[in-house]
Amino acid sequence: MLDLLETRGIHRGVLRRRILPRLELIPPGEDSRSRWREIYPDFAGRESLPKTLECTWLVATPRRAYGGMILSPVSQGWLLHTMRVPRPWRGLGVASLLLRKVIEAKGPTCGTIWLQVRPENTPAVRLYERAGFQQVEPSRAPGDDMCREEHVLMRLEP
Repeated sequence: MLDLLETRGIHRGVLRRRILPRLELIPPGEDSRSRWREIYPDFAGRESLPKTLECTWLVATPRRAYGGMILSPVSQGWLLHTMRVPRPWRGLGVASLLLRKVIEAKGPTCGTIWLQVRPENTPAVRLYERAGFQQVEPSRAPGDDMCREEHVLMRLEP
């Protein structure tokens, strides 16, 4: 899709200026299933769908969802399970905007936000580091089963 837009003369910079200012944060509970499925189509058949929807934040315009994240409570704050931006919209700043808006909406009293990310996913690692997340030892995780060996554990302190 993005390649098609670029061949028509609408480049990433123009697209960024057109899309990002119009994106609004949709907190959990206020999204429609159709918007949610635009970002997470593979979750649609899961038994945990109602619980997942309770924790899903989206950034969207009235016509389309551009990114989403699942942020659920854990014993020492929040766990960012999944952040997803569909391929055509990656590299436009959608994930940065989503992360920033959710952190602002949660406020300074929300506690620590934890996440795990594959070390080879360098765009995601850089995104989280720019947002203030720091890598920590797996032994510092709020739960014993939280960090897989193949992932890097990161946290953002309030």
